[in-house]
Amino acid sequence: MMDFWNQVVNSSILGVAKKPLDTSSLDEMLAEPIAKIVANESIDNEERFLQVASLCYNFRVAAHVPVKHTGETLAACKKEDKPYCSSLAETVLKDILAEENTSLLQLWLKHCAASEQLVPVALIPSILDLGVHHKLLRPLIVGCCGYRGEWLAGFNPEWRFSVSQSDESIWETGALDQRKQVLINWRQQEPEKGLKNLQAEWSKEDASTRQSLLETLSINLSENDIPFLESLVNDKSKKVKEQAILLLTQIPGSAIVKSYEQLLSQSISLKKDKAFLGMVNKTSLSFHLQTVPESMVKTGIDKLSPNKELTDDEYILSQLVQRVPPDFWERHLSLEAPAIIDLFQKDPQGKKLFASLVMAVTHFKDSRWAIALMQHSTIFYIDIIPLIPVKQQEYYSNLYFKDHAESIIAHALKRKEEWGSELTTHFLEHASRNPYQYGKSFFSNHINLIPISVVIDREKFSPKEEYLKANWATTCDYLEKLLALKSQIIKAFQA
Repeated sequence: MMDFWNQVVNSSILGVAKKPLDTSSLDEMLAEPIAKIVANESIDNEERFLQVASLCYNFRVAAHVPVKHTGETLAACKKEDKPYCSSLAETVLKDILAEENTSLLQLWLKHCAASEQLVPVALIPSILDLGVHHKLLRPLIVGCCGYRGEWLAGFNPEWRFSVSQSDESIWETGALDQRKQVLINWRQQEPEKGLKNLQAEWSKEDASTRQSLLETLSINLSENDIPFLESLVNDKSKKVKEQAILLLTQIPGSAIVKSYEQLLSQSISLKKDKAFLGMVNKTSLSFHLQTVPESMVKTGIDKLSPNKELTDDEYILSQLVQRVPPDFWERHLSLEAPAIIDLFQKDPQGKKLFASLVMAVTHFKDSRWAIALMQHSTIFYIDIIPLIPVKQQEYYSNLYFKDHAESIIAHALKRKEEWGSELTTHFLEHASRNPYQYGKSFFSNHINLIPISVVIDREKFSPKEEYLKANWATTCDYLEKLLALKSQIIKAFQA
């Protein structure tokens, strides 16, 4: 039958006249009716062909045996060992999903996880769908969707992130971004474990992957990392080599930093002169750059100044000052931080290097020196704010907000903690004068930073320009709605 059906197909393509049908091999059940069709002279050749083809097609289909479905047995979902959230929390979650607010969803999931509760079963698919597009939410989603989330992930490959996998398994088989996240986790919790696993896989990776993974060592960087990083200083990959040197310049005990310190100790010293008729010793700084070895140039020290206000020697010194820990000066000059800050600010050449001293504080993340700078510097340096305690961040942010609003806001947005009421008030006043810059989208993304206790004074927080008032009023309405949802989240998990 199959051979004859192939003839029918070929004849339909080539034409009946060119490719007539050969009925000699037909099955007996088909031979007789087809013979009658062929013998029928009342119809033309095309009609005969169509009747034969129709008969063969139906015969062929009727002869098919349906595929027998053996069936599959689905494993039942494992019983949850955590309770589902309250009906109030579920209602709030539905409102957040309707609002499509990722920031509030993250807050809801954090509270849910902290309370060791679970997302209601009916909402798990929606939450998993959001996890597909928002990678930062995935760890919280996994924890809050429980075994049901893992079970459902078996039916949708995009939800597979919800299936529990060990860090070791992901490190061995995951994509680069997944492996990098695992390495970040290890460096945050067990730095030595992260270093050990990176070393074990190092020779198997290409240059681009090595450079990307190497970046994670900046987390909890310590002297334990020095031997591995020093082994990469002569790596074939320029990017790997530069990344290794950059990391070494952030470790006070590295040979590179020690070489910088040695050259600075030879080039900058204290001198004491007599003042007031020789009755009082005046202490100041003396600057005289010694020879810069070629090996130091290879670590990224430039010899030629691109800045007309700095000589080549001053430019080299400024680079060196940036790359030594601030407490080096305490050891070298045998003075406390406030006195050293004062010396640099008073000396004409020291003033040129003072910005580099500030950069060293941020480079080595020295909180103690950051506080000293805030208290004793004659210039406010916004970039050191993240290094001081939150309480002092609030104080100095409020103190300098008027003159540095945008910079202070930029740093405040990077904080994890809610803003204080005074800083929030300053911000709302600023935002009301710039309603297009700080509109609904802004508050939607950063509502986690706005305290629910804030009072939105419509009269106080209102632009003077009439054409801006309507836009700001709409933003205020939206902000109040978000704050109400935020308040409901907190209440839902306190109940």
